[in-house]
Amino acid sequence: MHEIEDFGTSVVVDTCIAVAPLVKPGAKVLMTNSGKYAHYGPGIIGVDSIYGSTRECIEAAVSGQAAVDDSAWHSRICGKPLVDGAAAGTALVTDTPLSFWGGVDPEWTGEVIDRRHPLAGM
Repeated sequence: MHEIEDFGTSVVVDTCIAVAPLVKPGAKVLMTNSGKYAHYGPGIIGVDSIYGSTRECIEAAVSGQAAVDDSAWHSRICGKPLVDGAAAGTALVTDTPLSFWGGVDPEWTGEVIDRRHPLAGM
């Protein structure tokens, strides 16, 4: 950890970047391994975000450039099952943000119920 700090870098854990004063004035982009921050952060603190793994964040800090491999998002999304069974289907994709707190049917039908969203009713 001291090697990272000696390099002039800070590692921050267990806090929310949106409420902690960690971003220097004039910053334009922040790279994060937090999907939540990558989505909400730019609107809250006005700094663009790049989402990557922890390894990709460290590599970007060392090299000064973010090189993120997002090819997995274009081919397959995997997750941990919560119930037994199997499912298959076509992904419904959007570039418009969608919250699962009020934007999608809470009965797990998967229907977009946010009437302002372009995919409403799908």
